[in-house]
Amino acid sequence: SREAGTPPAPVLLAGPLTATTGQVVSFVFLAADEDDDLTGVTVDWGDGSSSTSPPKPAGQALVLTHAWSLPGTFEIKARARDEHGAFSETRVVQSVTVTGAPAFTPLCAIGVAIGMALAPL
Repeated sequence: SREAGTPPAPVLLAGPLTATTGQVVSFVFLAADEDDDLTGVTVDWGDGSSSTSPPKPAGQALVLTHAWSLPGTFEIKARARDEHGAFSETRVVQSVTVTGAPAFTPLCAIGVAIGMALAPL
């Protein structure tokens, strides 16, 4: 095993600029690496959640999906890593504007649905 070399750099190849709440959208990243190591990306979606891709050969597309639950404008940040532990700086790669009503089920609605499902006929 060799030591970490030049850190890979995350690049966003494709992804929407807009979405609606609850809509699952795909983003295609690339982690360019001068050392041709296996690379991956960790993405901060700007809403308190993140996703990490599995490692792939440098230059192969890394596809991650996400759905925002609340409307707003979110900065997507990415950080690339290689198989030897070299990390890039985290950087903003794109902003996404999400519209629509909040996409979550209130707990009281879940309780009502469960109660209705368990009620005898």
